[in-house]
Amino acid sequence: ASAKNFCSKVGYPCLVRPSYVLSGAAMNVAHSDEDLDAYLGTAVAVSKEYPVVISKFIDNAKEIEVDAVARNGRVVACVISEHVENAGVHSGDATIVSPAQDLTDATLEGVRDIMFAIAQALFISGPFNMQLIAKDDELKVIECNVRASRSFPFVSKALDLALIPMATRIFMGVTEGVPTTLACGQAGWVGVKVAQFSFNRLPGSDPTVGVDMMSTGEVACFGENRTEAYLKALLSTGFKVPGTGKSILLSIGTYRHKGDFLPCVKLLVQMGYKLAGSKGTADYYSENGFQIEQLDLPVDSEGKLQLNLKDSDFGLVINIPAKSRFRRPASYNSQGYLTRTMAVLHSVPLITDIKCAKIFVEALHKYGATPIVRPSVDCRTASRTITLPGFIDCHVHVREPGATHKEDWTSCTAAALAGGITMICAMPNTNPSVVDAESMKTVSDIASAKALCDYGLYVGATMQNMSTAKKCVDAVALCMELDHPTTESLQINDLTVWMSHFETWPSSLPIVVRAESKTLAAVLMMAMMYDRAIHVCALSRREEIMVVREAKRRGAKVTCGVAPHHLFLSEDNVDALKGLGSVRPRLATQKDLDALWENMDIIDVFSSHHAPHTKEEKLSENPPPGFPGLETMLPLLLTAVSEGKLTIEDLILRIHTNPRRIFLLPEQPDTYVEIDLDRKWEIPESLPQTKCGWTPFAGRKVVGTVSRVVLRGELVYLDGQVLADPGMGCEVGMLPESSTPEHSHHRHSGNVRQHFQKSDPVLSPGGSKRISAKALSAQS
Repeated sequence: ASAKNFCSKVGYPCLVRPSYVLSGAAMNVAHSDEDLDAYLGTAVAVSKEYPVVISKFIDNAKEIEVDAVARNGRVVACVISEHVENAGVHSGDATIVSPAQDLTDATLEGVRDIMFAIAQALFISGPFNMQLIAKDDELKVIECNVRASRSFPFVSKALDLALIPMATRIFMGVTEGVPTTLACGQAGWVGVKVAQFSFNRLPGSDPTVGVDMMSTGEVACFGENRTEAYLKALLSTGFKVPGTGKSILLSIGTYRHKGDFLPCVKLLVQMGYKLAGSKGTADYYSENGFQIEQLDLPVDSEGKLQLNLKDSDFGLVINIPAKSRFRRPASYNSQGYLTRTMAVLHSVPLITDIKCAKIFVEALHKYGATPIVRPSVDCRTASRTITLPGFIDCHVHVREPGATHKEDWTSCTAAALAGGITMICAMPNTNPSVVDAESMKTVSDIASAKALCDYGLYVGATMQNMSTAKKCVDAVALCMELDHPTTESLQINDLTVWMSHFETWPSSLPIVVRAESKTLAAVLMMAMMYDRAIHVCALSRREEIMVVREAKRRGAKVTCGVAPHHLFLSEDNVDALKGLGSVRPRLATQKDLDALWENMDIIDVFSSHHAPHTKEEKLSENPPPGFPGLETMLPLLLTAVSEGKLTIEDLILRIHTNPRRIFLLPEQPDTYVEIDLDRKWEIPESLPQTKCGWTPFAGRKVVGTVSRVVLRGELVYLDGQVLADPGMGCEVGMLPESSTPEHSHHRHSGNVRQHFQKSDPVLSPGGSKRISAKALSAQS
């Protein structure tokens, strides 16, 4: 009697809930006194010792999920998500969007106020989950569970917010790693969780959702927006998108839902689908100007004298019940029930919720049957990963033509991709050397057939080629080897020849110099005399650093680079290298090495100076100088980031932004590198891609690795495997122009430098949001 009095007072429908049951067992929505009598008996049978809770069921309301962590009653982290379906669908069956996309500011503020109040009132320390109903910005709490919910792993990934580690630290009384201000997470994508059902294994069960849980699994996917993420998640459950030209059967119960779905019917027609509908549905859409075939829905379980889905051409059934009381025994002979069960029986895709149907049609219209795969978004990992722009190595010795036993264009560019490098600038010391248009074309033709990543070519300066070198306007720069020339033909030992090259080389293009000590001072003076931009390949000693610093202070157009082996090795390591330690410039003293780190502000570029020689050559009586470095440069620098010596932004500035600015390199569209910041590993004796078979850093423990490389939209490297095909690389002058005005490719125009005034952004996993180094170091 008291139960009926309550329901009469608040009005039906009412929710009947037994106490202490899992997955909403025996929970039902009563629409009448008869329903109430039936459902109370079921609820009491399930939970005899505890009371049955009856509450007003609010129609057409939104359900909101809050997953949070508190410490001593103060919330330190939270994620607010929303259900796609209206309130009344169990959270295990519901489609959940995280973070919430459709809540008003007033609703969000109200949710936070309630969350703070409950955490404080219960003095919560640890995880808790709260479910609320929102209608017209009015909020009511459904329940609060002081425990982690099933959605904790999902929302943690969706917002890059490690909720469980935070809660564990709180349990253990550890303060480190627990936010001092409210953490809400941030990400460049949206996550959507979709339920997986097994109605095909339960013949006769009604394939609909309600307050009791029916799903047997869940799938979560990510996208740039909720429609993209929803389509990916739905497809991941095995849902089949209807092919073009297929028919779609519509049966939409209420007049309101028919109106809500009207824009989607228009989209379905635009996509070329044929429409059929039940009598009421077909009449409504016909009156609104759409061609739709009227069909009689099933009138019995045998499907006699009615639509037979088994032999039909239907690719999808959208069947929206008029009311959420179709599990009553009387409803098992309804046309809707028979249509739904027949769709499951004959494996025709079925949607039974109006809001899910709308999102599906919108997603299908926008993305088609195959949504875009975004590796940085769709492939998530438990470790910290970041997505960065493609890196550029502006000092690489490829060795082909002339010494392919050491390296060739395919092996060299494979090593580049493995090291996160998407563009290399190849030095001219091949055999023959690149010193004129003919030799440049020879190398260019080889590279175009064999390169796996993008590339640019230097032209080398000689004692005689002033007039021919200047015609190589497709070269990245002119390379002048003033100290330790790599081949005899590139040796320049006459200052007047320097002057001639400074006078004849196109003023819009830079000059690269290999110079040390007093030679460096001389070439800096000459650059100031001619007002020319020069780039110094490799600083290695304190005196050189100080000279370049002073030249910059006086306004010289000079930039400089440093190789990782001069940052991480000194002359103290030569004995340990056992004959492999010959390199130019030579390894310097520890004081020189320290000076490089202390003056990092004047270093413009990190480049590998990849100079592969076989181990046999290095151990010979007359070992050639040079170290391989393409595959080790980035792990070494990432280790410096983990140690606090560098930041992620330092790497981007010196291996992406500055090389593009200095050498006027074009943007590589849709190109990025995904980095695993946490992986600890030891550099092996021999690296997998380069031919040379050794590295001076063998045995060194490093932190951070390249997990994925995408070049111009193509996945070219994944977890140690090079996937690019020979010839995929493009020469810089052949790269497609960017559609972004800021990065348009005007390599040989007089206005090039204005395009590189702004630093390129650090890309988030979504591809657009800037991540500061400070924020990265704070993530756990």
